[in-house]
Amino acid sequence: MFLFPKDEDLSKAWAKQVQRTRKDWEPTKYSVLCSEHFTRDSFDESALLRAQMGIATKRTLILKKGAIPTVFPRVGTSAVGQLSTSTSRPARSAFAMRERKRKVEELLAESVVESSSFASTEESMEMATDTDMAPEQERQSQDQACQTDWTPTATVSIKTQTGKQLTKTQSKDNATIDWLIVLHY
Repeated sequence: MFLFPKDEDLSKAWAKQVQRTRKDWEPTKYSVLCSEHFTRDSFDESALLRAQMGIATKRTLILKKGAIPTVFPRVGTSAVGQLSTSTSRPARSAFAMRERKRKVEELLAESVVESSSFASTEESMEMATDTDMAPEQERQSQDQACQTDWTPTATVSIKTQTGKQLTKTQSKDNATIDWLIVLHY
């Protein structure tokens, strides 16, 4: 819903458009018009793009400076009565929220797979050593560790505006690394 502008000339232009269908109508300080009375080119394009991408903002539609409402069906046409009479904001549907989450996950997966690099073996392994043993307990053997077919994964976590944590883990199916580590004591 859009309040009538404070600029007197622009407010008169809006009122004139409304009076095409309501002859003696005069705006008050509480008068509003919904987005259905404006053409698409009356809105800020960046706000429209954010809305189409599912990015939540305070206002989905933002009028351009100087926009004038032009969509007012004439009385007696079949289009009258088809405009929404709802004054409350529609509730967010679960489907729309799932779609936004799916889009975010899809975009994250694409960027993670493209930009992920393999962690070094030193960072990705935990090795136990026997350095805490007393000298009489020292081992005289050789320990070996071997792991094959290691599939690296990339994990990205984001925090939404509402504070919800989203985590996406992506593995590269075609990246297999074989490695062998030999420890001598």
